[in-house]
Amino acid sequence: MRAAVIANSEFKSERKILDLIKSSDLIVCANGGTRIAKDIEITPAAIVGDLDSISKDITNTFKKKGTEIIEHLTEKDYTDLELAVNYAEEKGANEILIFGALGGRPDHFIANIILLSDLLKRNIRAKILSSQTEIFCLNRYGEIKGKAGDVVSLLPLSNEVHFESITGLKFIPPANTLQFGASRGISNVMLEDTAFLKIRSGTILVFHFSKQ
Repeated sequence: MRAAVIANSEFKSERKILDLIKSSDLIVCANGGTRIAKDIEITPAAIVGDLDSISKDITNTFKKKGTEIIEHLTEKDYTDLELAVNYAEEKGANEILIFGALGGRPDHFIANIILLSDLLKRNIRAKILSSQTEIFCLNRYGEIKGKAGDVVSLLPLSNEVHFESITGLKFIPPANTLQFGASRGISNVMLEDTAFLKIRSGTILVFHFSKQ
C-alpha cells in the first residue's frame, strides 16, 4: 500500500505531484501540511501532530469531512513528520512518498533524511519528493528513473559503500567504492533514462535532480 505524507515546508502544486498524491491509497498530513491539503483541495485520511501550525477552523473543516485528527503534545519525542509516517506504517503502508519536506530549518531537513534511512531498515520504500527532486536510500538494488542529463548525487550513510555495479551514470567511483565524509559522489550525470545501482554493502543516499 502506498501512502502520501504531506509535511509543512516548500510545496509546488504541479501536475505530476498532485497526481502522485491523489493516486495514493492513503493521504496523511503532518501538522501544517494540512494547509497544503486545503490549498490543493485534497481531504486527508488523517492529520497527525501537535496542531500548532494550523487553526481550529481548518481542523474542524476536515473533521466534518471524515478526517481523523490525531493530536500530540507539543513536547514530544518525535517530529510531526515522523509521527505521520509512523501512522501510515501502522495502517499498512509499505511505500511512503513524502511531500513538502524540502527547505525550512536545516535540522528538520537532516532529520527527514535520517528518517528515510530508518524507514529503509524497516523495509519501507520511502522517498522525499518535489517537482524536480527525489531523495531516497538504498542498501541493495535500485533504479533511478529520469532523463539523460539529469544530475544524481550519491552520499554514503555508512563508513563505506561498495557497489557490485553502477550503470547509466557518467562517473564510476574508484574500486566501485564511496566513503562517508567524501564528496566524490556529488554531481554525477545520467547517461540514459534509467540508471541502475547494485550495492554489495553499505547504505547510500540518492539525490536525483530532474532537468525539467
